[in-house]
Amino acid sequence: RTAPGDDGCPPEITSAVSIVDFESDWTSPGVRAKLCRDIVPSLTAEGAVDSQDLSSSCRPGTRQVNDYSGDFHDFAMVVQPYFDCAGTPTGFIVAGLEVKGTSHLVVVQLQMTDLERDLAAFFDIVDSILVP
Repeated sequence: RTAPGDDGCPPEITSAVSIVDFESDWTSPGVRAKLCRDIVPSLTAEGAVDSQDLSSSCRPGTRQVNDYSGDFHDFAMVVQPYFDCAGTPTGFIVAGLEVKGTSHLVVVQLQMTDLERDLAAFFDIVDSILVP
């Protein structure tokens, strides 16, 4: 069991081709995710996305707010895409997903270097989320 972070959630899981590159620059694709149990409504999907504003480094895209059915759960989902991060063609997604019927929230961050491939990977990740 991991200790909660400042936001009341455990530390995130990070996966990337190179975690060092993922953490330090905009050149490596990767994903960071965390599950916050029993936190909604004190932290919502909208609030989680708002707290991770990348507009100082990236051009914000159009925020999407909708319902989404994954393989295991239904979500109230807020997705904020960003593009052209730090003068590179890299994009980034910050997503907050409230697990419907619970007070749990999943936060996913995905750095994209190949928009089509990495966007498909984002939905594969969301589809595979299983909150026991």
